[in-house]
Amino acid sequence: MDEILRTNSKRIALYLRVSTVEQTDKYGLDLQKDAIFAMIKSRANSDEPFIFAGENYIYVDDVSGTIPLTERPSFARLMEDIKHSPDGAKPFDAVAVYKIDRFARKLSILLDAISFFEHSQIEFISVNESIDTSTAFGRAMLSIIGVIAELERDTIKGRTSDGRIAAIQKGVHMGTSAKFGYIKDDYKRLEVCDEEALVIKNIFDLFVIQRKTVYEIADYLTSNKHLTPEASSIKYNKSKAKGKARGSQYKWHPENIRRMLSEELYIGRAYYGRIKLGKKVPKSEWLVQHVPPILDEVIFEKAQRILSESKHQKLEPTGRHSYLLSGLLRCDCCKDGYSLKHYVGTSQTVKSTGKKAFYYICKGKSHLYKGNKCSTLPIGADAVEDYILQLCINLLSNPISTYKYQKSLTSSTLQIKHLKREEEHLRKLIDDLPVRRERLRQQHELGLIDGIKLKQLYAEQVTSEKLDRERLEEVLQQLSQNTLDIGYIKTFELFNDKYKAVLESVQNNREEAYKLLHLLIENIIVYSRPVEVTDKVAGVRKDKQMVANRVHVKFRLPQDMLNEIGAQGTEKAPVGASSSQKDISGAR
Repeated sequence: MDEILRTNSKRIALYLRVSTVEQTDKYGLDLQKDAIFAMIKSRANSDEPFIFAGENYIYVDDVSGTIPLTERPSFARLMEDIKHSPDGAKPFDAVAVYKIDRFARKLSILLDAISFFEHSQIEFISVNESIDTSTAFGRAMLSIIGVIAELERDTIKGRTSDGRIAAIQKGVHMGTSAKFGYIKDDYKRLEVCDEEALVIKNIFDLFVIQRKTVYEIADYLTSNKHLTPEASSIKYNKSKAKGKARGSQYKWHPENIRRMLSEELYIGRAYYGRIKLGKKVPKSEWLVQHVPPILDEVIFEKAQRILSESKHQKLEPTGRHSYLLSGLLRCDCCKDGYSLKHYVGTSQTVKSTGKKAFYYICKGKSHLYKGNKCSTLPIGADAVEDYILQLCINLLSNPISTYKYQKSLTSSTLQIKHLKREEEHLRKLIDDLPVRRERLRQQHELGLIDGIKLKQLYAEQVTSEKLDRERLEEVLQQLSQNTLDIGYIKTFELFNDKYKAVLESVQNNREEAYKLLHLLIENIIVYSRPVEVTDKVAGVRKDKQMVANRVHVKFRLPQDMLNEIGAQGTEKAPVGASSSQKDISGAR
């Protein structure tokens, strides 16, 4: 009898899977093993008894049930044990699992496993569902249960997604912790963290108004001992991390600054649903959640424009020639849609003297540009730089406007405080609208108001919301203008207090002059005309050649200041409301 049992017995291997802590508590390894061993024991005295294949054949994976079989370390070892076993000497006859959805949460994964086991002549057993693939009925039931398990998973996923969307629409922040600048209130909605918000405003002020680089801003924040986002997160209990932040709690990194400068959350827009089914979703389809803003949109958009252009504004290392207008000069002759090509610095050795001559050349002439080649000849660097430097010195030499704008600073500050209070009140009215509507619905259900009254009150709320949103837009526009005015004042004062002398001694301090010109000037448009017979052109003349003959300088200063200074200045070139123009013809 014992010999018969040994001959007919099936050796059972165990495959166990856990993933999250929740699953470990609910479907832990001990529970799964005990259930499978109980099943083996219950078949000990049957006509076809089960026996445990041995400790070497317990396979445990700590992965998600959606992970493919070949990416599960222990299941991959199980497959190798079967494939590498000698013919007719398989290490076990069947693989037992506790439950189908413990094994796989996708029907495709389950079917792949069944196919592999069938090909290897290994049976598959699920204890919880009492399924044995050695029978046709067992195989059919296994497929049906797999379909049901996947359907249940998709249903749960759909419910979770619907619940998530509903929570987002109510203002609930779905992130694990609030980003720098915000904290969560008792309802998990974002509210501004005043201390962090001041740092963010300071970062944008340094970048947009004072034109500091992300490296300079990082150094500034570090030297002034502002808490890093990680350290501040621990301070305000936003992070689950215990103890101190990694590294110095004051050490800022440029990449953190760059990310913050691009974060739309700071202008009141949190986005969800950027990825769907593993693919990026167009921004027009993202779910938008409105949160309290820290910045106005004008300064944020200016930051984005500076970021997009920063790659053109490269100062050459010490010891090499620095092109003061790099990134500022743009070619009107070489339009690319609505944007203009930038000029870049270049040099050439003059054969007669052996000295280098420096020029600006439109990027559209570069061999790297695949579009139509620009026909404008290079511009002599010395001539255009000298003109722009002298223009800045003369333009801002009059102290009258400084006094005028300093005087307006106090009134602007008071007006901003008043507008900020109104903005806060309007946002609260708009944010509380869903709560007020829910209260009306509850009153209707309790019979306190009838259907006609409910519709009337709903209509009044819709009208009120429209008026509140229109007024909020007006307030935000006024705030933006006041913010710009104060920014202009800071730019002007910074110039007069620290940098005016730099321009006057530019040859001795070109790096500082470069920073200053980029602080004062938004851009310089270079206009061209056809080459004339009287123009001196290096090399062979070609058809349709153009020569730069005029520049249009757009300053980062308010229009009325420029008008006043222009009327009293000594520069012969005409000064417009926001620009200056000069003939710079003289081809190379």
